[in-house]
Amino acid sequence: MTRVLVSISSVLSLIVLSLIYNSITSSAASMAGMGGMTGMSAVASVTAPDARLDLTVVTGDMTGHSEYPAFIPSDFTLPANSTVLITVTNFDDATVLPKGSGQYARVSGTLDDAARITPIKAGDPNGSAGPTRVVTALDPTNVSHTFTIPALGINVPIAPHARETFVIRTGAPGHYFWRCFDPCGADPMGWGTAMGAKSGFMQGTLTVQ
Repeated sequence: MTRVLVSISSVLSLIVLSLIYNSITSSAASMAGMGGMTGMSAVASVTAPDARLDLTVVTGDMTGHSEYPAFIPSDFTLPANSTVLITVTNFDDATVLPKGSGQYARVSGTLDDAARITPIKAGDPNGSAGPTRVVTALDPTNVSHTFTIPALGINVPIAPHARETFVIRTGAPGHYFWRCFDPCGADPMGWGTAMGAKSGFMQGTLTVQ
């Protein structure tokens, strides 16, 4: 009789665990499917980063130099071995990524391999023109710029006319080169003007100390 009761108890335990598992996986699938965006992901955000960095992408018209969009600032310093919340406010249009450059449309190297994008209007950059989306990739035809630090394995595609946030973790002290890999310059290949400038505009230096 004792063996029968133990067997029944084991079966009931398995049924309960199965129901719990199915409930969790169904909920996760439902969350992942929200929004229908490329690379949509339900990811928890970091609420208390160690530091913050605000970057702005301005257009050539805003700098007074046609075809010279720029990240402002282009050189910045962050604390070592820290989580950093980065916000990029972008006023520029999209530039289609060249064929074979699809890797730059994917978010990589952030704390959760995701970014949060809120569309904005130029006349109200602190407001929102739509809901915030959590993405792990963008359509390659809808990338404006990239924020890429090759030595740290970080790449974040920047959406046009949007405020984009993501979290990175800095490592050891040092100087790290960053640049945009979406050719937004004026020559036929897109690597002239702002993309060809040796300092500022579409490249710069991250100092970790």
